[in-house]
Amino acid sequence: MKTIADTKAPFAATQPLHYLDATALAELIRTKRITSKEVVQAHLDRIESVNPKINAIVTLMADAALKSADAADRAVASGAELGPLHGVPFTVKDSIDTAGVLTQRGSPIFKGRIPATDAVSVARLKAAGGILLAKTNLPVWPRVPRRFWHVGPMARSVRDIALAYSLMAGPDGVDGFASSTVQFDAGVGSSPVRPLRVGWLVEPGFGPIDPEVAATVQVAAEALKGAGCVVDQVRIPALERDFALAVFNSLHVMEMKPAFAEATAGHRDDELYMMAKTMLATPDTSMADYIEAEQAAERLRDGFADYFQSYDALLTPVQPIPAHKHGVSEFIINGQTVDATYLQGSTVPLNVTGLPGLTIRFGTSRDGLPIGVQLVSSWLAESTILHLASLLEMASPVRDLHPNI
Repeated sequence: MKTIADTKAPFAATQPLHYLDATALAELIRTKRITSKEVVQAHLDRIESVNPKINAIVTLMADAALKSADAADRAVASGAELGPLHGVPFTVKDSIDTAGVLTQRGSPIFKGRIPATDAVSVARLKAAGGILLAKTNLPVWPRVPRRFWHVGPMARSVRDIALAYSLMAGPDGVDGFASSTVQFDAGVGSSPVRPLRVGWLVEPGFGPIDPEVAATVQVAAEALKGAGCVVDQVRIPALERDFALAVFNSLHVMEMKPAFAEATAGHRDDELYMMAKTMLATPDTSMADYIEAEQAAERLRDGFADYFQSYDALLTPVQPIPAHKHGVSEFIINGQTVDATYLQGSTVPLNVTGLPGLTIRFGTSRDGLPIGVQLVSSWLAESTILHLASLLEMASPVRDLHPNI
């Protein structure tokens, strides 16, 4: 297994290539310390080794990726202008269109589907020099309602998140919700002129939260306090008045059911994913309840707007429990039995309100499973949570941990 020393990466000095972040890999390729082909091959080897155990990859573009890597290496050798992700492989969820590559949305209904064009997010990463390596497994589709769904990056480091987001963000002339013209500032490593004010919240407002998760959020709050932030435990009355998950479900069912019905028409029950079955079986929301849910969503936005008058960010759980087994439909959390939809309790307020959020692992359960925390900022203030996440990354007790696969 090839390893390389890179003191600028936010990890240990010598690591296998597949553990280096994209920023480090791009620099190593650009400075000719390693080739793009070596990087791509290292990731292909890693996929071959672990994917049979975790089923993360559903479509692999090995030959095409290696050819693109060869082209990337020729560009480096020729002295051509290089993008910020030049020669670095990336993966894309199977719900996001990739030109000429299977995009089957994790469903047998879409078996063999090959889009003609790339989604904007994919096109922008390619334009930055990234090499599409694989499509990853997921249960998420359809696209509607777009006001609730947001495409965002997942990465090994906060600086990678900042880079990818800076490449992907902004209007595209296609999606009316991508309308912001505010210039994005990654902000990682910036020095605010005053201490940032951060509130942390576990309960109430999100439903029941496992004690291990609650403890991890509190440890993260203490870490931010130690980094110079002003940190308070807070409550947000709007979250207590209107349970965001119930608001989301009332709106969601009416906006998604037609799309599910159209996509599944004529298909057998065993071809349908559990979410589609659940959605189609859910009673319609009455007009009165739908209007009330829309008004509740406005109250939630108003409540967060009021909160961000006093604080720069909010620290919360990501999920109410540590990582869990696949396919579980019910959970007991703090003695309360809840269905699987409650796993969205802390994240769905962001869907309803359009607030930006960032999650980062910050703990480990007694069973050795990861526990994350979520940072939320006001609208268009992504630089704030990127900065705070970089502080948590530096203080993280789990930053150098890797799964034993």
